Amino acid sequence: MINQQEIYKWWDIFKNGCDLTEIRILDGQRTYSGYFKDIRTLITAIQPFADMPHAQIYFTLNHINEACYSRSQRDKIILVKREPTTGDLDIDGRTHVLIDLDPKRPAGVSSSDEELNYSYQKAVDLYNYLMSQGFNEPIVGRSGNGYHVTLTCKIGAEAEKTEIIKKFIKVLSLMFSDEHVDVDEKVFNLSRICKLPGTMAMKGENSVDRPWRMSQIVHIPQNIQPTELAYFKKIADLYPSEEVTPNRYNNYSTERFDLVSFLNKHCIGYKEERVAGGTKYVLDHCPFNDQHKHKDAVIFQRDNGAIGFLCFHNSCSGKTWKDVRLFYEPDAYSHVEQLVPQMYKQPRQPIVTPSRPLVQQDEKGHIWLKMSDIKKPKIDLADFIPSGIPVIDNRGIGFRRGDVTIWSGFRGCGKSSLLSNLILNASEKKYKNAIYTGELLDVQFKQWLYLQAAGKQYNRKYGQTDYYYTPDYIAERIDKWIDKYVWLFNNKYGDNFMQISEQLRRLKETDDLDVAYFDNLMVLNYRELDHDKYERQGILLQKLEDLAKELNIHVHIVAHPNKSSGFIRVDNISGSGDISNKADNVMLMHRINQDFRNNAKGVLSPLTYNDILSSGCTNAVEIGKFRTKGSLVGEFAKLYFEMESNRLKNSLTESINYSWNEDAVQAEMPFDAPDDSVVPF
Repeated sequence: MINQQEIYKWWDIFKNGCDLTEIRILDGQRTYSGYFKDIRTLITAIQPFADMPHAQIYFTLNHINEACYSRSQRDKIILVKREPTTGDLDIDGRTHVLIDLDPKRPAGVSSSDEELNYSYQKAVDLYNYLMSQGFNEPIVGRSGNGYHVTLTCKIGAEAEKTEIIKKFIKVLSLMFSDEHVDVDEKVFNLSRICKLPGTMAMKGENSVDRPWRMSQIVHIPQNIQPTELAYFKKIADLYPSEEVTPNRYNNYSTERFDLVSFLNKHCIGYKEERVAGGTKYVLDHCPFNDQHKHKDAVIFQRDNGAIGFLCFHNSCSGKTWKDVRLFYEPDAYSHVEQLVPQMYKQPRQPIVTPSRPLVQQDEKGHIWLKMSDIKKPKIDLADFIPSGIPVIDNRGIGFRRGDVTIWSGFRGCGKSSLLSNLILNASEKKYKNAIYTGELLDVQFKQWLYLQAAGKQYNRKYGQTDYYYTPDYIAERIDKWIDKYVWLFNNKYGDNFMQISEQLRRLKETDDLDVAYFDNLMVLNYRELDHDKYERQGILLQKLEDLAKELNIHVHIVAHPNKSSGFIRVDNISGSGDISNKADNVMLMHRINQDFRNNAKGVLSPLTYNDILSSGCTNAVEIGKFRTKGSLVGEFAKLYFEMESNRLKNSLTESINYSWNEDAVQAEMPFDAPDDSVVPF
């Protein structure tokens, strides 16, 4: 028995309605094969095999070299004796990556309903994990005995790329295989065959306890988009591939790290499971959050001694084995230099001749200080607000309270998008944010902010346009989270800077404000200040500096450059060098387009210029001034714009999952559970 409607669906989704495919039928010791480019011919050819007991019908998953269509089994299915079938060398490129979730059971039998449900629940976990890591939405199928999660891609057939897919599946096996379900590690090969939807899975005898079932596609994404190789590599790189080597940090020992002793020493509860190529230790709870339980956190060790760590919850998604080791043994990787803030001189004030000699005062201390009178400078991380941009946070600690940062760049370079990034990254760390947007409507601000907060895995596309929106049910969840950390000034109350400053003081009193954002300088009304336009801008910056120190907050402000063409520099901001002189930090935004290529070449060093262009980044932040770490001046943070979320990401594969979705690992699936399922979805 076959389901023709299901086969037509498969043909459109997997083969674009026309691609060459091989149908392969396994019937005990006999193998049948046929090549097809027409769906009607294909269906007619497989009909005689549909009711043959134990005949399993498969298709080739990836793109076959067109020359194979001239083989003797063209447009018909024949018993294979010496005729070749599709091998790895016959595949032009990889169009799909199959993840086969196979319930554990005796060989040669169909799965029970309970075993099928185990595979379904594993598909739930895997689907959510892939989406949280930024993969495009997969196709989900029920093979008849288990579940298939299939990712669409466009990946070449080179050996090194196949190795990435192999490691990708191995990592998923380490993460998701358990006592009930195996992630099949053998399905990485290019010529992989897969169960044909719309045909029966007929293993063993057809019984009530272990019935034969129809294979089918159970979930089709709204927009089927290929996932780039970089995402597969991001997961593949989690595979612990380095063997233990002698070095100064392990006293040049050749022995492997005793993971069990480490777990027992620090009273870390675990359940040990043997998996292919190593051992998995399922922790009682995550080291970083004891609410992350129920198999959500694992440590795995390969047979060669290499170790990895994973927690499935969003807030711990970036944690590695090194983070676990340092959590319990802070000196495990010593020899890290202590970060000391760079000392600096305040801008020199005009010299005023005193009318009388200075007189020492007790409350001020000595007129001339000895070094022993001065407290040693110390870093208090509470004085810094993280940005989410590695070069700023890792080398400069973040943005210091009491300071003002200017963001500038030509129109369309991403200034407002990056400010939204900063707001969300600060909110994720539980910092309070106040924003003045001036001309931007409140609904537009929310729309753009929520696109970034949701991420591409939850945003949806309007028809065939490039316009994306955040679904209402997701926006409602973001509301509950973001309302604790973000306040937007109501533009109906005007644009008077002095009045807005007073409201910031009140917000500091009531909600302990941490960061203020002004987007942008040009729409602020500060005409009540004396002097001409540019002098008033300098006075405004000084008032912002005073306000930042008074409230112990950091202030970000967007200031457009003057109308001069060419490559933006610090002195181009708002037509007055006084602006950049008074600010503590100056960030220059660049869009990597043809204008950048033309104008930056004569300004940047060849090394920096080529590094930016070869990276594939779409935008870049140039640090023009950084008060607490002057050596950062001239550094670039490369950013990658993601259309589906409006995010400017630190890498192509970065996928931040904000805390509105902390329980995403238990999110509902867009496909149904098996009949009579015990899974509560």
